[in-house]
Order: sequence, then structure tokens, then C-alpha cells
Amino acid sequence: MQSQPAQGLEVARVEDDRDLETMIAVRIAADPDRTPPRIENLRHHLATQPDLVYLVARLHGAPAACAFVQPLAETHAEAHLVVAPQLRRRGIGSFVLAELGSRARATQRAELQGEVRENDLESRAFFERRRYRVVGAERAVALELGDIDAPSVDPPAGIRIVSRAERPDLIDELYPIGLEALEDIPGTTDTPDFELWRSIEIDRPTRIPELLFIALADDEPVGYATMDDFGRHGHHGLTAVKRS
Repeated sequence: MQSQPAQGLEVARVEDDRDLETMIAVRIAADPDRTPPRIENLRHHLATQPDLVYLVARLHGAPAACAFVQPLAETHAEAHLVVAPQLRRRGIGSFVLAELGSRARATQRAELQGEVRENDLESRAFFERRRYRVVGAERAVALELGDIDAPSVDPPAGIRIVSRAERPDLIDELYPIGLEALEDIPGTTDTPDFELWRSIEIDRPTRIPELLFIALADDEPVGYATMDDFGRHGHHGLTAVKRS
């Protein structure tokens, strides 16, 4: 049974930049120390991933919550939910979560799966009360480049490193390498097709060509590493190397 919303709450599917700006405003309010989403990335995801649904909630016209749901795996839908801190404990999260569940069931998915920070005790308690369970974990690490001396890195014999900017012709050959790496990540249950993989791993606006590095052995790609350019911060995406 779907929860009753707070009076004056409106929940809608994202349609335009105003809605995307609402999403970003909620994320900044909820996690001001984290790099906020870039609107150009959000636009890109909507344009290239037809199964992705972004939702925004406004309370009396003010940003209240944002969420997404996407049926990537066969058994569950990926989902995320954020409520503005000053508006929590008013039924907003419950109502939006019920909407996510309804949309997942419409795609024949029986579960929702998403991320919560370990130290976000309030959010963890919210989901635990609703019988969510931990199925995996990742730990983020950061390196302040200004605090270290630039290392000297020499690739193994027979390997040379080029950027995507130098060799854009190699992109298609990276896909099977990426799939091998994804299959080796504990908890990963979905296998993206080439179009989805490319839209996320290669083509989103913050994945600039100069920051995608490819390892070549006799001109054959054997590994790659990706990074997002967020201005002051670079976010490492995935380093993948052929199992062989």
C-alpha cells in the first residue's frame, strides 16, 4: 500500500533543466561535502538511457527530494533516494520510495537495490525499518595530489600507454575488457550492452578524452582506466585489465 504524501507534496518525472536543477539542489543540501552532480551528465544519461527514470519531489514548490530507478539487472532495479535534511520525517521519503517500487514492479523487478553511506545512520535506519539488507559494500579513498611528489611510472616491457584523445579508434575494443572487469566486481549482477556501457563509461560529458588511458601490447588494447573531470577533483571510474 502506497504511503500518503505530506500535504503540498508533488512528485513528478524529470522533464527539463528546472527539474534537473531541483535534483542537484537536493543532493547539495543532503551532502554538501560531496561533489554535486553535473547537469550536463544528468542530461546525457536521460538522453542515452531510455529505461532510466529520474523523479523530483517539491513541497509547496520548494525542492524536497530526488530519486532514480533503472531496471539494469534481471532480478532488481537500481535505485537511489535523497530527501532534503530539513524535510525528513514528514513522509516524503516513504512516498517517493513507494513510487520507485511501483515503477520497478512495472518492469517485472522484484527488488530495489541502491547505495547508502555507512556513516549516514539516519538513512540506514530508514531503510532497515523497511527490511532492506546489506548485499555489498565499497570504500571510497581519496588522494591529495598536491601533497605528494609526482611518481615515476614505467609500464611493463612491451606495454605503452595512450589516451583516448590520441587513439579514438580503439573505443570499441575496450568493451570486452570492461565486461571482464565488471564480472570480477563482487555483487555485480548486470551486464550492460555496448550502447549502455559506452554511454556511461566513455561518452558522458565529464569523461574527457585526455583522461581515458589505454594500455597497448603490440597495438592491441589490454587495459584501460577512466576518470571524470569535475574541475578541482578528478573521480576515478574503473581500471580494467584483460584477465589473460
